[in-house]
Amino acid sequence: MLRNRIRHQVLPDLQRENPALLAHVQSYADQLQQLLTIGHERVGQLLNQVLIDATTGRLSVFLTLTGAQQAALLTAWFKQRGVAVTTAYVKMAQQLLTNSVKPQGEVDLPSGIKLIKRYQTFSLLEATKLAENPQSDRRIVLIFNQWVQFTPQMALKLSHRRFESEQSATEMALALQPDDFPLTVRQAQSHDQIRLASGGHKTVRRILIDHKLTVEERQHQWVVTTASGEVLWLIGIQRSARPASLGERNYELQLRYS
Repeated sequence: MLRNRIRHQVLPDLQRENPALLAHVQSYADQLQQLLTIGHERVGQLLNQVLIDATTGRLSVFLTLTGAQQAALLTAWFKQRGVAVTTAYVKMAQQLLTNSVKPQGEVDLPSGIKLIKRYQTFSLLEATKLAENPQSDRRIVLIFNQWVQFTPQMALKLSHRRFESEQSATEMALALQPDDFPLTVRQAQSHDQIRLASGGHKTVRRILIDHKLTVEERQHQWVVTTASGEVLWLIGIQRSARPASLGERNYELQLRYS
């Protein structure tokens, strides 16, 4: 065996040439171990600076590191999370995270893990937890002058407008016609459109992208629509610039958080 031949033949020959050989080799090994220890400590410090928690990091801090530091950090992080580490996967992850023209993206890693980049953060998550939930077709009819709970945290009420005042972030004044009823609240669809003050329309998908919402956050946005499907309010984000056809805004929607 090569190992035995080196031990019993090669090393004795080298020691005859240089009796201090083993002492030098041991010294080099000790120095190397010290450097590795220092390197591990430094990578640990970088992980503490970059990571928000065990699964999520701050992209802005990651981008301040040198390329070598980034690769070392990713390698250590992958090992901590039980991901089989190879140079190829580290390189793919580094390319995604440093790509300034791609604010969102994913890299499939071994063991059913994904690296997820979402604007200012990046995460390591199990792929099974990221299965895209189909958007619900459930539509909830708004009952006049009653609070209607559509999520555990939010409720809406449609009522007559009590007085003219500036709308708050949780109100929307409306001019409604009989054929607009009933109003419903449902989850937003990417193809939904909202009327703009210019008279044109903008898709909900583009609005959510402009607001830098992640793919996961976009799946949990709600809209109020008329009976014909016209989107009146992308709740919490943007109202339709629907004209007041009756010359006044005679209804209002109120949003309540609980």
